[in-house]
Amino acid sequence: MSIDYSKRASDWEASCVGSAMFFKTYGGGVWLIQFRSPSVCPQPVIFTFSGGGLGYGSGVSTTEDLVSTNPQADDTVGFVKLECLNKFSLHDLQGALGRLSVGEIYVLGLGGSVVIISASGELIGKEYFNSQNIWSSGMSSDMLKKTKLSGGLAVSVGLWFSKFTSSLSTGSEGLVNDNDKEPSKPKVMKDPSEYCLRNDLPQDTVNKSINNMIYPRVVPGPSIGPSK
Repeated sequence: MSIDYSKRASDWEASCVGSAMFFKTYGGGVWLIQFRSPSVCPQPVIFTFSGGGLGYGSGVSTTEDLVSTNPQADDTVGFVKLECLNKFSLHDLQGALGRLSVGEIYVLGLGGSVVIISASGELIGKEYFNSQNIWSSGMSSDMLKKTKLSGGLAVSVGLWFSKFTSSLSTGSEGLVNDNDKEPSKPKVMKDPSEYCLRNDLPQDTVNKSINNMIYPRVVPGPSIGPSK
């Protein structure tokens, strides 16, 4: 089953697969979130949530849930079903407003995090999902530093974005991939005599105009060099 980027659904599931954040009272971060829908998007599509806000803690982490992009992996690994308030599509989520809260703790670089996500198509109203918990487990960069205990808390507001949907354009029949479009056919010039008859023009004048376009004459212009 292929991915339908424009079809709306309410059976979305999500999974956090990685993050990079820096907060010291104020700060920001980027989180990688997978989305999939059994009805319109069976294969996971990765979105980034980029935002800033308040919190404390920094680091880079990845989770074991990234294995769920493998079609042979267990379907239940890493994904949490979202309670959708309104149906939405991947195209709707592209550029949508969002909020993300995170709390994480790692011991010797291994641990987990609680990630609570929201998304809305408008500043007020039309929420797609609100305060959905997609907890995850994995490892952080503290494993390389041999830090015994680390963690962080943060609340951010920002935008949802995916490179997989940014290359799509809207056509009269919905969203289509640029690679799937039929190549445009070259325009063929009609017989000049037909054009002359229809527009009541002398054919000799039209022929001269065509020749001027194909073989333009070089007309010397005024000199722009320094005057002598």
